[in-house]
Amino acid sequence: MSRILLLQGNQAVVEGAIAAGVKFYGGYPITPSTEIAEQLALRLPQVGGKFMQTEDEIAGLGTVIGASMAGQKAMTATSGPGFSLKQELIGYAAMAELPIVVAMIMRAGPSTGLPTSPAQGDVMQARWGTHGDHPMITLCPSSVKEMYELTIKAFNFAEMYRTPVLLMTDEVIAHMREGVALEDDYEVVDRVHPAEAPGKDYLPYKVEEGSMVPPMDTIRTLSPAGIAVLITSERYMGSARFAATEPITVRISSKSAHLNKNNSLYIFFMPDLHFLSGHIMRGFMVLNTFFGGRQRRRDKKTAFTAKKHRLITD
Repeated sequence: MSRILLLQGNQAVVEGAIAAGVKFYGGYPITPSTEIAEQLALRLPQVGGKFMQTEDEIAGLGTVIGASMAGQKAMTATSGPGFSLKQELIGYAAMAELPIVVAMIMRAGPSTGLPTSPAQGDVMQARWGTHGDHPMITLCPSSVKEMYELTIKAFNFAEMYRTPVLLMTDEVIAHMREGVALEDDYEVVDRVHPAEAPGKDYLPYKVEEGSMVPPMDTIRTLSPAGIAVLITSERYMGSARFAATEPITVRISSKSAHLNKNNSLYIFFMPDLHFLSGHIMRGFMVLNTFFGGRQRRRDKKTAFTAKKHRLITD
C-alpha cells in the first residue's frame, strides 16, 4: 500500500524518518537543511516524539546523542559550517557506538559561503572530518524518492551497526519537488536491548556470539540490579571501563571488521554510469539526475539503450 505525495527532498527526509520510527530531533536551523527541522517540528508531536531547537550546532548534536543514549531513534540536520562544528561529537558517537542519523545538505563554501547555492564540497569531510580512524556509513540520495528510501535505510544501518550514519546530498536534491510514492512496507530495524536487566556481571560493550554489535541498554542512574550503565568514548573493553592495556586500534578494528564483513548490506547504491558522446559519465547526487536526463534525450534520438550499472543493486 502506498500514497503518492508531491514532496520536496527535505520533506521526503522527514517522512522517511517518521516511517523509520524517529522520536527525537535536535538541531539548529541552517540553509539548505532548514525544512527538515521545520517539518519535524510539526510531525514529531503527532507521533509522540520531541523536537528541540538548540542554541547552536554543537548543542544540537549533543541532544541527539543524549536521546540515543536514552533509547530513542534520533537525528539532526545541518549544512557546511554546522557540519564542521559537529565533527567532535560525530567522533564521540562513533567511539561510544551510538546510533544516530545526521542529514547533511551540502552548500557552497568554505565558511558561510553561499547558503542557497548547490555544491558537493564536503564529501571528503564526511569521511575524514573527525580525528582518529573509524568507519562511516554515508548514503547519498540522487532523487526525492531516494531521500525517502535512504532515510529509512540510514536509521536501519545506525541500529544494526550501532554507529552514526550520514545522509548526504546537495541543495538541488533537497529543494527539488517530485511526486513520490510513499510505500509502507519497508523493513524497519529496531534497537536490540539486553535480554535481561543488567546485573553485576553486565558488560555493556560485549558482543554476543552471532551478533554484529553489543545490545544497547538505556542509560539511567542505576539498573534494577543497582548497576550503573557506563557509556564512554575512551578506549575500553567489554566492561566499558578504561582499558589502558588494550590498544585503541583493537576496538576500532573490531568495529571495522563488522562493517567490512557485512558491507553487501549497505554498499548497495552507487552512482549510475551514463554513456554520453563516447564517454562514460558517473553522476553523483544532482549530477546523476543531470546525466540521466541527458542520456535519456540522447537515447531517444539515436535509439541507443545505455545500460545503467550499479555496484550492488537492491
